[in-house]
Parts: sequence; structure tokens; C-alpha cells
Amino acid sequence: QEEMKYQEKQRGAFLIFLALFEYSYQTVIYQVNELMDFFASVLDTPNHMLALANLILLSPLNKEYFTKNYFQLAKTSLCNEIKNYSPNEMSSKSLVLLIRTFPELFQKLSNEILEILPILLSSDDSITLNNGFLILKEISLRVISLMEKDLPKIVSILSKLKITTEFVETIPQFIKQFPSFWDQFKPYLLNRTLIELKQSTSKELLVFLSLCPLMNSNELVSQLIFLLNSNPD
Repeated sequence: QEEMKYQEKQRGAFLIFLALFEYSYQTVIYQVNELMDFFASVLDTPNHMLALANLILLSPLNKEYFTKNYFQLAKTSLCNEIKNYSPNEMSSKSLVLLIRTFPELFQKLSNEILEILPILLSSDDSITLNNGFLILKEISLRVISLMEKDLPKIVSILSKLKITTEFVETIPQFIKQFPSFWDQFKPYLLNRTLIELKQSTSKELLVFLSLCPLMNSNELVSQLIFLLNSNPD
């Protein structure tokens, strides 16, 4: 009972720190190293995800100290958290920040990213899903080597996803930025579109098609014309 009370108090304190670091970091910048040391020391407690989120949120305040002492620990702990538990807003947001702050350290970590990305992008939680697409944007902007080296794997991941609003808002930029992505993704999209048009058509799919380069397919044109005639509204 006492242990549970302590854990609840600790959780409350960690949540307060999280808000403080995010919105008023100037108040802690003078002791950031000591705070990193503390949160790293409690990563094995029941409130480990809150401790990890605090540790990562502090990282931009002293990148050199974090890189030297805690990057590997934080990265490994976070990847394990996402793989072994249901990903959530906190874990996915922490990964976005870690990649955004240390893109150069992720240049050679494509396996870890590509293992986690499908988990986030298939989440039922809308915020986690959105953070998954934010990570996709981050690696396309900051970890270009991963995109160029592992493009077939990324195409494979994206070809299995449901076309959602987040998908529509993110992937057209991919197509513009990486022409070879479109070359590899187009056959999957065409096949999927032809199947979906014969079944039930989502608004997101049609919007996405309107943002893509033209696909030379007589069958697709016929299906779209049929759809227009069937649904004049």
C-alpha cells in the first residue's frame, strides 16, 4: 500500500516536471545535467516511461552531455517501450523529439526506425498515428541517407497502411521529394485502388489520388468514370 502511494506521488511529480520542462525550461537549465542523471537513475521504476520522457525532453538543453551519457540508453529504452508495450502519445512524441534533436545519430540506425515505424503507423490511437507520420517527415528531412538506402522497405511499409487523413497529408510530399519512391509505390497503389473502387471507396483515397501524379491506366479511368456516373453527387 505504501509503495503504491509512493509510486502515485512519483508519477504526479514526474508529470509536473514534464510540463515544466516543456513550457518553462529556463527555470531548470542551470541544473539540467543533474536532472538528466536523476531521471536516468529511475528508468527501472514503474514510472519508467515518464522518467524516460523527462530525460529525452531535457536532451536539447545539453546535447553534448546527453549524447555522451544517455543517448544510447534513451534510444534503446524507448525502442523497447514501443515494441513491448502499446505505443502511446508519450512514447511516440518522445521518439519524434529524439530524431528531431539528434538526426545525425540516427543515420546508421535504420533497422531500429524501420522496426518501429510500422507499429506507430498502424496504431488505433490518432495522436500516436500522427506522431508516426511526423517521424516519417523527420527522417525524410533530416535522415536522408535512410530514405535513400532503405526506400524499398519504406515502400513496403506504406503499401500496407490504410489511407487516412494523415497519410494524405504526408505522402504526396514524399512523392515530390523522392521520385524513385513514386516509381516503386505506384504499382501497389494502382492495384489497391482498383480493388477498393470495386468495393467501397473512401474519401481519403480519392483525395490522395488527386494529389498524386497521373497513373496511365485505362482500367483506373474506367472505374473512376463509373464511380462518377454511379454517384453524381
